[in-house]
Amino acid sequence: MTNHKFVKSIAHSKELTFYDPKLKMLLLFGLLVFVLISSNIMAVVVTSAEKSPQQQKPLSSYSKSAVVVNFDPKKGQLPEGLTVNNKDIFVAWAPIGQVAKIDKNTLTVSKYGSWPTIPPNKGFMLGLNFDKQGNLYAAIASLSPQLKSGVYRLSPGASNATLFAKHQNMTFPNDLLFDKKGQLFVSDSSSGTLFIVKPNGNVVKWLTDPLLKGDRNFCPPAQLPVNIGANGIAFDKNGTSLFVTNTDRASIIRVPIMKDGSAGKPELFVGPDCKNLNGADGIVLDKNSGSFIVAVNKLNKIVRVSMDKKITILESGGGILDFPASVKIDNATTSGQTTPQQQILYITNFGFISASKHLTPRTALLKAGP
Repeated sequence: MTNHKFVKSIAHSKELTFYDPKLKMLLLFGLLVFVLISSNIMAVVVTSAEKSPQQQKPLSSYSKSAVVVNFDPKKGQLPEGLTVNNKDIFVAWAPIGQVAKIDKNTLTVSKYGSWPTIPPNKGFMLGLNFDKQGNLYAAIASLSPQLKSGVYRLSPGASNATLFAKHQNMTFPNDLLFDKKGQLFVSDSSSGTLFIVKPNGNVVKWLTDPLLKGDRNFCPPAQLPVNIGANGIAFDKNGTSLFVTNTDRASIIRVPIMKDGSAGKPELFVGPDCKNLNGADGIVLDKNSGSFIVAVNKLNKIVRVSMDKKITILESGGGILDFPASVKIDNATTSGQTTPQQQILYITNFGFISASKHLTPRTALLKAGP
């Protein structure tokens, strides 16, 4: 049953201005936690098929997925952020601010490190990523004065994660992406801003632009009470442009990276396309084809977007996808292999829309291939 007092507070939040969009965004998080924990939620992983050792096969012959592993929603194990290394998969259990490690071979789930406790209904842990030194970074959005929004870091061998980077305008840090120089790009879904975090933790605004702003009424009917703009981020194959999904505006934005590292003039790459990209969330580059794989949360779709701007639906409604959030492609070897034999696509499923409608979310750890 939905907490009607909390729903009423979200409706009232539309009239609030003191906390800017941050308060409304995190009030939404509280409702999301409540409705999802009352349902049967799990993380989602999607895998593709075997390829030859000589050349990996692009994810063009993607097939519908099947359940592999479950998480426990009653314990707050609601996955959003996602990253992988050679041995394990890592997901962010968003409402409780905990990283979970999943062994690729055994699918054993365990907690990874100790992270700041997120007070109930006061924030989420979102994007995850590793640097080359093995440090794990997590984006945390917080409303509570007890916990600062920003990027937290857990060093190899350490037990406790600490605040690594923050900025007064970084109210809803979401996706995290490292460039070849070791700089960390951070999207902020509330302010429509892209930040760069230097290796020493210093934060600079890289770009703020109207194309990165959210507008929940852009693709009617509005399904969320807040605006969500810049979300997933990925470099192109040559590393000369950054591509950014705009969740509300059903679009992908291309930002040229200038020779001095500054942001060029952003432009619409694809969209607006409310039919195929409404809820565009996580994005990842398929290096074999040069195209992008995108999770479209509101439409329960996984799509491919080619560099010639063609959108191909890989999986859509009627299957098990339910508010898919993050996507990662893993080309790593598995136990006992000397060369990569598989290209694997991992996905985290949130299940928010169906849960808020009192439906049973179709969520799971999935496996798919040609």
